[in-house]
Amino acid sequence: GLDFTQIISFNDRHYFKLEGNVERKNLEALKTKKGMDAAYFSLTDVIKVNPKFRLIFSSQIEKEEGLKTGLSLSGGVAYQLSSAVKLFSTGGRFVGNPTLMDRFWLPFSAEFRDTITDYVEEGNTNLKPQSSYSVDLGASFQKGSFTVSGYTFVSKIVDYIFWSNVDTTLYYGHFKPINSEAKIWGANLDLSGKFFNYFTSYFSYTLKHGENSERKTRLPYSPDHNLFGYIQFENEYLKKEIGIKLRVETNVISQRFMDEYEKNKEPAVAIMNGKVTIRFLDFHFYYIVRNATNQNYRLSGDYSMPKRTFWWGFYWEFHD
Repeated sequence: GLDFTQIISFNDRHYFKLEGNVERKNLEALKTKKGMDAAYFSLTDVIKVNPKFRLIFSSQIEKEEGLKTGLSLSGGVAYQLSSAVKLFSTGGRFVGNPTLMDRFWLPFSAEFRDTITDYVEEGNTNLKPQSSYSVDLGASFQKGSFTVSGYTFVSKIVDYIFWSNVDTTLYYGHFKPINSEAKIWGANLDLSGKFFNYFTSYFSYTLKHGENSERKTRLPYSPDHNLFGYIQFENEYLKKEIGIKLRVETNVISQRFMDEYEKNKEPAVAIMNGKVTIRFLDFHFYYIVRNATNQNYRLSGDYSMPKRTFWWGFYWEFHD
């Protein structure tokens, strides 16, 4: 593909960013072999109205072979209310094209239980691009090394693309992407800071409610609550020749449905990870434990995520 990016500053008030891409998209898997030409061009303008007030406008036009030309438009505003408080808001229309797999995946069937087909998946050449109309409103507060920020959001998605089980009589289903309607709303809260010189922390909580507007059912794989956070210790010794970094993180995910018909519910889970990094001069050795409490959980589909695993490695930093 061919990419280009150009940034232009005008009169110390306008900061333009132009981006473009032309490429040949290809899909080759199993029986499917398909290629399509695609291109997009985008223009963003950040306007510095005054030292406290900024505006941003962005547009993108994209074209993919066999699909209508898509136009995305968005705008935003940021206002520095005081040295510690900033207010911000964005909104717009965003277009997303279906993938080549969504459109052209040739029918694939399998017999998992016996000699009778009990699973089918295929693409849909009649898919339309999806359009989302979104708006958010938020604020941030910073005092020294501590930052708190949050925002609320709502999004309406027209021609929402998702893989639907169009034939539930098959044991494992017949999956095919379709267009529908959806609405998503929620809020996010982030906290970060540094304390006792050696400790840093970050916590992020998201409330998100997604619903299929046509069926009045919850969107699959979409938990209402998600909490991620970590605490990290980092220090250097012997005139900074040796460094130690210890990090513990957690991700708590509330219960969610694993299907579009609200029949397959996955319970809430808390995943713990840990990492130790030891540095000697420019040589780094690390050891990682993922899913330390050995939880059995799924994020999507019928496949469980890996249980407790251990990883180690090393790397060398080179400096000019």
